[in-house]
Amino acid sequence: GTVRGFRGLVSSSAALMAVREATRRAPLSDASVLMLTSDFDPRFAMLGGGGRRWLVTCFRPPDLRWPELLNRIVGSRCLVRQRDGVGVVISAPSEAIGEGWRSEVPAAEVHELPLAGVRVTPRVTDARRSLGLADDWKVALLFGSYETERDSETVLATLSSADGWHLLVGGQLTENLEIPDLPWVKERVHVIPGRASNATRDLLYSASDLVVLSFKEGYERNSGTLMDAISYGVPVVCSRGSAASRVVEEFGVGETFAASDPDDLARAMMAGAPEGFAERLAIARQQLSNESVAATLLAYLLKGELAR
Repeated sequence: GTVRGFRGLVSSSAALMAVREATRRAPLSDASVLMLTSDFDPRFAMLGGGGRRWLVTCFRPPDLRWPELLNRIVGSRCLVRQRDGVGVVISAPSEAIGEGWRSEVPAAEVHELPLAGVRVTPRVTDARRSLGLADDWKVALLFGSYETERDSETVLATLSSADGWHLLVGGQLTENLEIPDLPWVKERVHVIPGRASNATRDLLYSASDLVVLSFKEGYERNSGTLMDAISYGVPVVCSRGSAASRVVEEFGVGETFAASDPDDLARAMMAGAPEGFAERLAIARQQLSNESVAATLLAYLLKGELAR
């Protein structure tokens, strides 16, 4: 607890210094709206943001473990900044995350904006040969960063009875994933350890028939792996009860399954690409592109909804 508290203090101090530095530089560019991303906690902008409006992209719900004294200070600053006509605007990728910030930062404006990050990416034609995979294998990809909400165990349990399927595993999650030492695992689980370079990521997605996203129910964060799958044109199988699954269902770019249910995951994997996948993929790529989301944000700005 002491170590975590110290790390939190260091992180908080660095964040507050970053806000004050951005505020100091803003007059040089006549900026009226300052933008912060990468899970920056908008409460720091309330504490040290000066007389400007801040646009903060929040990919996760608020951390409610702030000390009570700090929460009281933030609440006081919220009221002052609200009276002054300045404050914080938050963009969130889901309604649940947005609602969390509305209740935690009452003076902030919160808008749910679409997930972004899709860019059309060509697939590598000889990817399987480069990775030592046979052309006639059915290959599912498990890829991404390590997070406690990720449910890789269900994927491994499914593969144990899913004859004919091979699992390709890559990315940061390989550093923490415990893979059982069993004969079928050695034959059908192929691990590319460590953080993946761009070239390796190209190979992994290009070699896969589908991408598996398995989360514990209630996972609301943005999924970079989902954006990558749409970018490379790979169908997605995703656990229900997550922000990513709602995107999969809305755009029809794959199948969903009951979280932590190996049998339902096996069913979804066998279903393959949904009917009309190419047309659905094209729509998802257009609406979830960085350009499209930027245009939505610009429309808010031009309407005066994000800047006074």
